[in-house]
Formats: sequence, C-alpha cells, structure tokens
Amino acid sequence: MVILTALLLLTAANLAVSRKTICPTNATSCSACITANVKCAWCSELDYSRGPRCLPLNKLQKGSTCPDEHIVSPERVSVTITKAREVRRNRPITPQMVKLHLRRGAKANIPFRVKAKTTPVIMQFRYPRGVRVTVQADCMGFQWKKKIAKCRTTNGNVVNVTMTVHMKRCLPKPKKIKVIVGSFKKRPLKVLLTSACRCDCEKPEEAVVESTLCHSQGTHACGLCLCNEGRYGRHCECQGTGQAVGQCIGRKMTAQCSGRGDCICGMCHCNSISSASPVRYTGRFCECDDTACAYHQGQLCGGRGRCSCGQCICNDGFSGEDCSNDMSVDKCKSPATGLICNGHGQCVSNQCMCEPPYAGVRCEECPTCPGQCQRLKDCVMCFAFVSGAFNQEECRQRCEHLEIHLVDDVAVMERGGPNYRMCLLRDEDNCFFKFAYAARGRMRVRVERTRMCP
Repeated sequence: MVILTALLLLTAANLAVSRKTICPTNATSCSACITANVKCAWCSELDYSRGPRCLPLNKLQKGSTCPDEHIVSPERVSVTITKAREVRRNRPITPQMVKLHLRRGAKANIPFRVKAKTTPVIMQFRYPRGVRVTVQADCMGFQWKKKIAKCRTTNGNVVNVTMTVHMKRCLPKPKKIKVIVGSFKKRPLKVLLTSACRCDCEKPEEAVVESTLCHSQGTHACGLCLCNEGRYGRHCECQGTGQAVGQCIGRKMTAQCSGRGDCICGMCHCNSISSASPVRYTGRFCECDDTACAYHQGQLCGGRGRCSCGQCICNDGFSGEDCSNDMSVDKCKSPATGLICNGHGQCVSNQCMCEPPYAGVRCEECPTCPGQCQRLKDCVMCFAFVSGAFNQEECRQRCEHLEIHLVDDVAVMERGGPNYRMCLLRDEDNCFFKFAYAARGRMRVRVERTRMCP
C-alpha cells in the first residue's frame, strides 16, 4: 500500500511537471518570448487575439490560427567555419575560426582536430560568463577540469575533439571562445559567439515609425504598437497613460472588467444581451448583472420592480428587498375616521397590524376597551332611530364597518353566538336605549328597537 501511494504521488508530480508552461503566455514582446526558452515562438500578426502570442513553436504552428508568415522563431543554432586559406601548416589546431550564433538555452557541438606536438596534449579553454563549455576527446586518459583538457598521445598523432557550447543567457555583445593548445598562444581556435536575443522585426530598420496601424501615434514592431508618450491602447487609439487601463479593474475583482467586457480607453464596455448569454451586465467594472436580485414567489423582485446591480428598484407602492411589501394604504384607511388603522396600528403590505387590545380589519374593534359603548353611540342612533350627530350620508360612510341589527330584546341571544357586552345610554330626548356588541371579525351590534322614554 505504501509503495502504491508513493507511485501515485510520483505520477502526479510528473504530470504537474509535464504540464508546466515552458513559454510565458503573458510575454509583452517578441524578444521576451524567444529568450524565455529555446522552444518558444512569437506571433507577429497585428490583430492576433485568439490566444497567447508566445507559445512553443509546434503549438503555434499546429494548435493556433497564427498565419505561418507571422510566426517568429529565430534559428536555434548557426555555425560558420572560415575557409582554409587562413589555415597555416604549422598551426596545431584545425579549424582556426568558427562563427557561432545561438539562441538562449541552445547547445552546439564544435568539432576540431589537434595535432600533437608534445605529450601530453594540453588544451586551455577561455569563454565568457553566461556560457557553459564541456569537452570530449578520442584519446586515452582524457581529463577535463577547470577549463583545461589533457590527452596522452604520441607526438604527431591527431586528436579529434568535440566542444559543446551551451548558451545559458543572452550576451550583450559578441564574445569570443579561445582554445589554446600547449604554448601556441598566438595560434588558437577562435569561436566568435553571438546570441539571438532580439527578434529581427524589433530592429530599428524593420520597425515602422508613426505607423498608420498605430493611428500614426506609435511604432509598429512584431505585431505590436509601441505608443508615443501620452497614448495607449492596442492601436494607440487612446489618449492618456497606460495606467488608465487600471481603471477597468475594481478593488476586489482581479479580472479586467470582471471578465464580462472590454477595456477601451480606460472604460469598461460590458457585454450585452445575446443568444449565447441572455444576461445583461452593467456597472463601472461590469460587476453587476440583471438577474442577481432577490426573488419573491418565483419572480425576480416579486414582479414589482427591476434588478439593478444586485438591488431591486421597486415600482411605486412597493418596497422591501424583493419588493414584496405593498406600501399602498387604501385597505388600511378607515372610512369612518379617515385614519390609518383608526390610529391603533401600522399598515404593512396594505394590511393593518393592530396594537393590542385592538383588532379588526382596520383596528376598529376593542371589546375590552372602556368607552366602547360611547364610540358606537352615534352609529347606533343614526341607524336605529335616525337621530344623533350623523346624517344619513355620514351614517352610511362612517358606520359601514359595523354590522347592526334591530331586535325586540337584546337580552335574547342567538344560540352559539358570540358573547355580547351590554350598553345602556341616554339620547337627546332623555330616552334610554339598549344595545349589545360583540367583536368576531366584523363588529356586530344588536339594537333593541324600542326606547325607554319618561
């Protein structure tokens, strides 16, 4: 089990290494791309936006849409050997001059022959920093240590030597590698070494200054516009500094325009509704969409408003996070008093929330409140005896919330009915009249039709 676990971990590690990107996909120039790895190539097409410009050569050729004529991949190794006219008979090394052009990271083998004048043959190697040299030779007892190679051989024999040159980093200017045999210091092998650390399309003679492709405000080189001061953008179409691009990134969003739009001249142009994406994005950084709001009864903003940047903007008369609160008060307003919930409650979603001990649709009921008989007096008098403070129109409007019945004897209660409270009052004729009231939903009032007059 332990062995199996170790194998699985090793396999996972190998996969992670194999998937490691060898070319910087975020490279901002052709030179930065080709010097990152000897396998990297660059796409110099101006409007190329279908993937990274910097990829391994094989992927750029087969796995991208970059035209072949726009693929920049300098030759990895170039070796030139001088002609034999410069070779003299008494020189112990052949050839005497080699021109070597390498990309950063590339290796090249330089074969040469050494004719033994003494034994052992001693070869000294001098090369600059940033270059690694290793040597092999077909002689017995070959030794290579501290830039010195030794061979045991017979005088007059020819030793075949292979020098491997590895370009570890870019050289700012051409350098020389010298191989000196024995005491023949004036007759060495010279290798003139240059490094391919700059794309030809970036050289001054290849770049186009004030190019129309860059709105005549920059230099076009290797598919990129190098904008003049005070201009920026893919085609130098924007005025200002390149820092304006940062205006398209919010404090808490890592992606430009939240990944939902394009940054054009420092402003986010958000993606609009399409068949592929029915969502409309808004906001300075395209951080909002029109569906990220609260739902009520299966509808966005309860069907009573619109969604704006995660917040419901409710229609008139509605409120709340999901616009579920009905702010109209027509069902809470008392026709008798004109007060909201008769002044004994609050109107929430067009319904009265009564304060105890009040009850009823508009908080008009309070069976346990003292003075309830006096509150009902005017409605009872106008309805039963056509008298009192209300005329007929006022009686109809202000007493419609009551259910009033005339009876012969209020003391006779219906079976199963509510518990009535008795009232005995005196009217303006100095007559007594009796009625009883009970609160069950709508206020019910029973009025004895005969008054008791002196």
